[in-house]
Amino acid sequence: MNQKLFNVLLVEDNLGDAFLIQEQFKSAKTFEYLIVHVDYLAKAITYLEQCPCDAILLDLSLPDSQGIETLKTIGKKAFQIPIVILTGTNDEELAIQAVRQGAQDYFVKGQVMGKVLVHALHYAIERKLIEEQLKTRTSQLEALNQELEAFSYTVSHDLRNPLTVIKGMARLLKHKYELEQRDEQEQHFLQHICDSSDRMEQIIKDLLILSQVKKSELEIKPINLSDLARKIGDRLQQQAVRKVKLTIQPQIIAIGDENLLMHALENLLHNAWKYTAKEQHPCIEIGVIDSNPAEVSKTLHKTNLNLATISDLHQRNRIRSAYRNLIYFIRDNGLGFDMKSAEQLFTPFHRLENAKKFEGNGIGLAIVQRIIHRHNGRIWAEAAKGEGATFYFTLAI
Repeated sequence: MNQKLFNVLLVEDNLGDAFLIQEQFKSAKTFEYLIVHVDYLAKAITYLEQCPCDAILLDLSLPDSQGIETLKTIGKKAFQIPIVILTGTNDEELAIQAVRQGAQDYFVKGQVMGKVLVHALHYAIERKLIEEQLKTRTSQLEALNQELEAFSYTVSHDLRNPLTVIKGMARLLKHKYELEQRDEQEQHFLQHICDSSDRMEQIIKDLLILSQVKKSELEIKPINLSDLARKIGDRLQQQAVRKVKLTIQPQIIAIGDENLLMHALENLLHNAWKYTAKEQHPCIEIGVIDSNPAEVSKTLHKTNLNLATISDLHQRNRIRSAYRNLIYFIRDNGLGFDMKSAEQLFTPFHRLENAKKFEGNGIGLAIVQRIIHRHNGRIWAEAAKGEGATFYFTLAI
């Protein structure tokens, strides 16, 4: 059975140490190692420019380079090659520096057994290989996501015009049939076309928002979420045939993009409104936990400035940090859900089983999650079936 051969560059100026290290690798049974030995950093750089290499064993004390600079110099030429430090200096601080500079491991000569060194080098090679595979896979997935988002935007955008025509013609025809007192079944069919067109229009609108969240340029400024929520609530109250008790904590201030946060609140409030439809006394509450960052809150409320206009970097950072730990919430006493399904809440087009009795397309919460993530925040929910739900989110931009 053929064993895999690894090419290892050993950079060591002490010939005795170099000999012992080579002997240790000769006894390795799982893999074969071809050890190429050089005694100067300059020779190591020349070798790396001309020959492939799977790993580097590096002494930090060389005739032409000393200490952490040795690692920095060789790292520039070998940024994708795992480097294991093998030195005579037992210095914990130096070891930490070396790892921070990209070394996979750090050993002191005379304190490491041969098998341990061989295994450490092998694991360093495997770790680096996995890291590179992960980077490649991540890049591929990011590219694929960009393509899907571009496709979603293009398709959604191109569907809007023909859908507008269908909606317009269907409503005109429906109006004509009503005036002519045509057959009720025909009018019912046309109403069904109109309703389906409205639902498709909402799906297209949501898809466009979903595809644009990551691309839109953020305008970060202090925002009064209480005012936004009140405007959204007023619109919902006007549209609904029922009244909902809406409690909004005053002066909920956040830092973020007003347009995106408006979309997020609209979706969260619309959901709460929808899923309290069967409650005799529907209630929705909007608030924030630990919402009194004192003087900072007053400053933001009074000035209402874009943070970019605050020239003092310390003041900007102080304002941001004051809000990063705040937890905003929207609570309702509606349908609720089983917490076992909580992880599926934000999956696009996925709807929980008990939610399928209500209209919806399964995109709204996915939009909300992307908006919150765009603000470096997180969102989660707590609920129980028949006891309502509470959605929490943070903003840490």
